[in-house]
Amino acid sequence: MVPSEKKYDITDFEFKETIGIGNFGNVVRVINKITKKEYAMKQVKKETILVMKQADHLISEVKTLKSNDTEQCPFVVGHVGTYKDKDYVYI
Repeated sequence: MVPSEKKYDITDFEFKETIGIGNFGNVVRVINKITKKEYAMKQVKKETILVMKQADHLISEVKTLKSNDTEQCPFVVGHVGTYKDKDYVYI
């Protein structure tokens, strides 16, 4: 988990290669420029969320990731943050 004393921004991550492509978005390997920790970040186009009526599903996904205890459920990833820019939502 990212330390709570620093809130990270999407610009704090260096985007590397795409590691997965789905119907609603891509998963990209990213590296935190500050901590050098590596993460998988899902990016979904806002337009896709609206057109496909996926807002409720995306909110549920974020809630599930935030509530996950990686000690008890090691096969479900934890949640580091949710970010957005003009075109995308990043989880």
